[in-house]
Amino acid sequence: MADIYLRVEAVNIGNVIGDTEDLSTIRGSGLMILDLEARVRSAIQGWRRDIASEPITSGASQTVVRVSLSQTESADALVEHVSESLRCDGLLGFATFVVDHANGDYDDAREALLAKNRWRQLQQSRVSIAGAFPAAEERDAPENAEQQRTPWCPVDMVRPAVRLVDNVRNDEKRFVSDSVAKRRAYGFSEKQAFYRRTAQWTPTAQIIGDRLRAAWHFQQIAEFDRESDGRPAKDYRLLPANLNGKIAIFYVDGNQFGKKQMKLCVNEARQRQWDERVQGEKLAALRSILLQMWDPAIPEQLGPTWWNQSNRDEWRFRFETLLWGGDELMWVVPAWQGWNVANSFFETVRRIQPSEASTSPIRPENLPRRSSPDSGRSPFPTGKSGIRNLDAKPSKAQIEKARREQEALEARAREAEAAAANQPADIGRLSYSAGLVFCHAEAPIQRVWQLTKELADEAKQATPSDGREDDKNRIAYAVLESFDQIGQSMKAARVRHLPFPPVDDRAILQARIRRSVLHADQLAELQLSIPWMRSHFPRGAVYKLLDILRYEDAAGTADSEFSRWYERAVREIQSPDKANMLDDYGHQAVIAKLALSETHRMNWLHLAELWDYVV
Repeated sequence: MADIYLRVEAVNIGNVIGDTEDLSTIRGSGLMILDLEARVRSAIQGWRRDIASEPITSGASQTVVRVSLSQTESADALVEHVSESLRCDGLLGFATFVVDHANGDYDDAREALLAKNRWRQLQQSRVSIAGAFPAAEERDAPENAEQQRTPWCPVDMVRPAVRLVDNVRNDEKRFVSDSVAKRRAYGFSEKQAFYRRTAQWTPTAQIIGDRLRAAWHFQQIAEFDRESDGRPAKDYRLLPANLNGKIAIFYVDGNQFGKKQMKLCVNEARQRQWDERVQGEKLAALRSILLQMWDPAIPEQLGPTWWNQSNRDEWRFRFETLLWGGDELMWVVPAWQGWNVANSFFETVRRIQPSEASTSPIRPENLPRRSSPDSGRSPFPTGKSGIRNLDAKPSKAQIEKARREQEALEARAREAEAAAANQPADIGRLSYSAGLVFCHAEAPIQRVWQLTKELADEAKQATPSDGREDDKNRIAYAVLESFDQIGQSMKAARVRHLPFPPVDDRAILQARIRRSVLHADQLAELQLSIPWMRSHFPRGAVYKLLDILRYEDAAGTADSEFSRWYERAVREIQSPDKANMLDDYGHQAVIAKLALSETHRMNWLHLAELWDYVV
């Protein structure tokens, strides 16, 4: 028997997850890839029923399985069988995959598998053509004369429209492609199953019963509930009216997780420990959000603005998971919950992680080595100089002593290696970079999706290369008030909004953009200060101060005007009639954060940009 490692990865997943604007189709595309490990193991069992296989690691779009082959079985044949099984899969066939094998130690095999997967990805198509050429029997017939079949799918705008489905647009039946029909149906059926299976979260019949529903479209996540007279429902009247119809998209990616895995996961046991740690942190963050919606221990405790109850016969929760797995996740929530979700993620992760001080791991370089024939104490007699006398023949006692020493050394090495395999990996604290976009619910989701990833990359660039991991948790955000902004360069737009006079120096501009990135600790700080400032500080003064900061000349002649407006706004905060409105956070701390120094200029930008969005 020979063991091999099989690595399967879904590649170019943006072409299957982000190819439509339909919520259920996007959801189904992301969730179906989470079934990759199960589908791969099923394909392996289909090749030979009694074959031994064991999953080693699984992420958002990849899985590694150890397979035991007999001497007569071909690893290449297994790879081809698994590849064909995925291509013919009724659901996963709409995605593209790379499948490769390697043998040897796990550490070496992992690097070989990554290289093989990347090379294979370059050699094959970026998109799947499954469903592009449907047979006549795969085309549904219209139910009435009003249902006209269009040549192409109105959802993905590419494939032939062959399936008749409900509620695609405007709650009417339409013909869509086979790909959209199946992914969308899977996304709808798995909506609740994902949270039950992943987070063990199930609202009981005490509160919701069978009225729990998935959102059909992003507007059901973003729109305020209304009373019968058209006014916003009671719980929504305290929110800024500007948030109605807006969503927040939150994306998280681990900082240098690939490098850390290469360093720490030197064997299968360490790899599993890493996966458990990363998945555990994401699960804890997910559960913290779900418990804000509804705590099953307190049946009457329901987060009202988390639920769309416009239709009293249905409860649609305003939360979507578009990406889950590995070190990435993407959530869509109402705009009024976006800042809260970002803060909850970082607070939960920081709370459950181990302290910075931890024991040193047992690493391969620290293990006792098995000696070679020429290492250690030689069985050959040596002279006074310590040089071996090769002409002298060792005695039997010397040979036996050397043999015992060699066996003892090898036994210690085996024990140390076994201990290393069972020793918890010294992963320490981990850090994350995030992107957060506030936009209209009807904004093109594909472009906004890309923006969140660009913002997370921007946050990574602002992360210090050394120091404590807690100092590396960063987030960059963007507020898109109009559709026009979505087509612009995000960096160009951010430069125009910065509270500094314009300059042409590229290095200075890049440094200023990095300064606009927030440390995760500032999320809670702004969540306390911005609502207070919104209640006490004149909004017009904020924009006036920003304009002065942006257009002051090199001589600084605008300083006096800035000071005049600043002092006027501060006097407004400190007026006696508002003294009783000050909360525990303290107005002095708020004012101090808005100091005129260079390091605090960005706070004026955050205050203006997030005025309505941090509630």
